[in-house]
Amino acid sequence: MLSYNQCAKRFFYEYIERRTPEVEFDHLLRGTMFHDTVEHFYGKLDKAKLQKLKKPEAVSEYFRSLIVYNDKVEGVNHLYDNFVIAETARWLECLKVKKTKAIEYYIPVFSEKEIVNQEKMWRGKIDWIFKTFDDEYAIGEIKTGKIGDLSEIRKELCFLVLLTEGMDIIPKAPKYIMCYYPKTNDVLFEVPKKVSFNALSRAYTRAVDGLQQALFPKNISTLCLYCSFAQHCLRDEDKIFSNTPPETVRPKKKVDKNSPVIDVKMLHTKVK
Repeated sequence: MLSYNQCAKRFFYEYIERRTPEVEFDHLLRGTMFHDTVEHFYGKLDKAKLQKLKKPEAVSEYFRSLIVYNDKVEGVNHLYDNFVIAETARWLECLKVKKTKAIEYYIPVFSEKEIVNQEKMWRGKIDWIFKTFDDEYAIGEIKTGKIGDLSEIRKELCFLVLLTEGMDIIPKAPKYIMCYYPKTNDVLFEVPKKVSFNALSRAYTRAVDGLQQALFPKNISTLCLYCSFAQHCLRDEDKIFSNTPPETVRPKKKVDKNSPVIDVKMLHTKVK
């Protein structure tokens, strides 16, 4: 649904025609590697050992030992280093506030799992769900790139909230949405707004109407620089794209003053 609204032509190539991607972008490989690392990170944790670690240096050293660093993929080690910093701060905060129950609030309830809601005929991937200090739940995503349009991120996160409805994945519906950016160690963390659900509803209607009419128009924008089908799609537009798009034409970072991103260490303290 959200993919269709972003670019119907790309949706057609990827999900209808199932065209093989023309190029492999570095940022996609970097993102895939980071998500795989996060998925296995929590599974490797020795809970008993972690519970005993209380000094930042010891926690960071242990976390780094669980990650396989890769010098061949540019930028991925920077994401790993930031992740270790963020997770060290988050673990120590959990330990400080919840003490012997810290593990329960530190390890995600869900991590990197695809969910299929048969009743709604929806599917999506949940990067993680955490139990927060007020015994509510936060559902969210990981974005390995720069902070983009927060209104679009909010729609994605609200979709995940609705995706879990009626599925008994967690004891109660998520109260919070969150998005973690390891590139800068920022976190968007908030109660989802009605305006975001309304925007999602409009996007859903547009997607359904478009699919019913088999409409797949191009949406030419700077995002085409990151599209694996751009060479074919835009061949008549006289545009050339490379594996390393110029920095000057990348989407600009948008700042939402109404809901600023917060430091990762505030992930739990914000709702204490």
